[in-house]
Amino acid sequence: GLDAVYISANMFIDAPPGSFVQARLYAVNKTALYAGGAISVAEANLGPVFTVQPAKIRGFLSGGWPAPGTPHHFVSHDFATPSSTTTVWRWTDPFAQAPEMWGSVVADFLGPPPNAPELGGGNLNDTGAGDFLDAEYRGGNLYTTRAVGCNVGSGSSESCIDWLKIDVSGGSPLLVEQQLNGAFGSADEYRYYPDIAVDRADNIAIGYTKSGPGIFTELHVTGRELGDPPGQLQAETLQVMGTGNYTDNQGCGDGSCDRWGDYSGMTIDPDGCTLWYVGEYSNGGAGLWETNVGAYKFPSCSVESLINLNKGTFNCGEQVTVTVSDSIAITEAQVSTQTVVTTSSGDSETIPVGQWTGSGCIGIACNEWTTQLPTSGDPASSNDGKVNVADGGTFSVDYTDLHGGHSNQIRTVGVDCRTRFNDGGYLVDGGCENRTGTELYRDYFDAGELIAYTAAFFNPPSAPALTDVVASLSISGPASGMITIYNPTVNVGPIGQGRLGGAVFYLSVDPGVDTGALRLSAHDFNISLTSPTDGYSVPQMLVQQQFVQADDVIVNESQCYNFEAGVEGFQAENYVDSYICDAAGGCVPSRIINTIPAPWTWGTGCGSETRTDQTGSTCDAGGVVAFKTNSGLFSCGNFAESTNTVMDDILYSPIFGPSMTGFAPNG
Repeated sequence: GLDAVYISANMFIDAPPGSFVQARLYAVNKTALYAGGAISVAEANLGPVFTVQPAKIRGFLSGGWPAPGTPHHFVSHDFATPSSTTTVWRWTDPFAQAPEMWGSVVADFLGPPPNAPELGGGNLNDTGAGDFLDAEYRGGNLYTTRAVGCNVGSGSSESCIDWLKIDVSGGSPLLVEQQLNGAFGSADEYRYYPDIAVDRADNIAIGYTKSGPGIFTELHVTGRELGDPPGQLQAETLQVMGTGNYTDNQGCGDGSCDRWGDYSGMTIDPDGCTLWYVGEYSNGGAGLWETNVGAYKFPSCSVESLINLNKGTFNCGEQVTVTVSDSIAITEAQVSTQTVVTTSSGDSETIPVGQWTGSGCIGIACNEWTTQLPTSGDPASSNDGKVNVADGGTFSVDYTDLHGGHSNQIRTVGVDCRTRFNDGGYLVDGGCENRTGTELYRDYFDAGELIAYTAAFFNPPSAPALTDVVASLSISGPASGMITIYNPTVNVGPIGQGRLGGAVFYLSVDPGVDTGALRLSAHDFNISLTSPTDGYSVPQMLVQQQFVQADDVIVNESQCYNFEAGVEGFQAENYVDSYICDAAGGCVPSRIINTIPAPWTWGTGCGSETRTDQTGSTCDAGGVVAFKTNSGLFSCGNFAESTNTVMDDILYSPIFGPSMTGFAPNG
């Protein structure tokens, strides 16, 4: 038990000889016993109850043990009326209080088993009285077994196996399951002295003695897996065959039958799955018998350790969660020394003591351990406590289990250091046609034009949210050297799952492209996307094709669309006209067409730049820059989002006219 070693005994007296008096329970202080000190023993008499079996709590490392403070349970059969009653006892604190008869369940009982013949004749083997021969506790249930009398079709009575599963987790015992029809047996075959054990998967194994008119006394094993049909055992397995007729003439109290080993033993290995059975079989002659040990395992119970990783593909910089389940690994040091991480880039890492967390622990034992290990896109590093692997590579976690003879557990997964954007389209807008001085909207890049190029990209719902997207633009094609990119890198900022983001790049096209083969020539606009803070350090490339065109169709419009390049993605808003206003409040359409030496200072006048409007080529004194939208005229002295929600992301470039940008950190 948790707090004591429990022993039960049937008490007899000598006068009259062999008279049964009562059952008695003993509890030996476990802490003192294991420490080798003076021990204390509690005892309790239960009255005229025959054979009270203490529940054995086995498989400590496999879980299923009762919580501290849970009473220890005992089970007995009531041979009085009604004979179908099974009684459950419990003892909460053996050194402070008496045990109690907690409750009972009604279970089929076909009567005591008949004594068993064996091949070669002679005295029958003593099969016992039909009392419970073992009890096991696991996960709030008691499992117990016994031999019973049965008739399976031959016209005579045989000895058969019965077993019960009783739920003791509630306020009273509850019968969950019993052997179908109360007996597992077959005609002219006798099964007796069974013992039961339960593995970590809640599968049941029962070992027992078997003999009959055509069988020497031998050992067999049967059992059932958790998912088998209720109340049914699987086909039995022969463990060892008897080799001769056994006699000893010492059974039944008067020598009229042969005394056989009253008990056999079925138990669970520390791995939680291997079941060991030990028992006796006959090898011929007077009093000749031998002991045999066998081992079994159900397919549904795994004894190998288990390695689990929280994902199948990781980003550079992402935390890898490693979980090791091993029923024998009870210390962190054991798990640490058995775990090695290797990468396709040649890195090898161990996970030292102090970085594991044990869970599912009972007392000092744990069988599940978890750790976290960061990934890195730097394949040149090693022994730095990170999984260092190049983009597109793999890493493996190799755990050598402690069971011996079992294969290692290896999990291999990939590392992806690139974002997963889809092309979201583009917008060519916001430039000035120097030759006409008119604001133009076009599909192509014309010679001599200043252009705002918006590249959009979509973060799919299946990809993670990003916090630090950076976009860079390069151009390849026959006239790429004649296209200037003024801001080749834009810090876009956050883009959520399933959201559209983008960046605005400012370009100018040399007039020299208006020659021969360069006209209408195709160019690749290469958008490089990373998100370093999120571990996506290797660029993902999106390519958008554009054309250099010297003879584009000119559309004279003052309307444009305002797009936001922040976390909310691009969305069309109000059209905007550009104006310059004088001190008296008069405003006229204007277009800035030349380069100015510094960015605009909002609300303090427009300086001395050249403009084309209806009043002249110089700025009006005291004039301010303003924008007119479909909802009115706004002074643009303050472009904070809280002041002008429509205008928060409109920028007058220090190089050319109105263009579009986002409000990301560096946008």
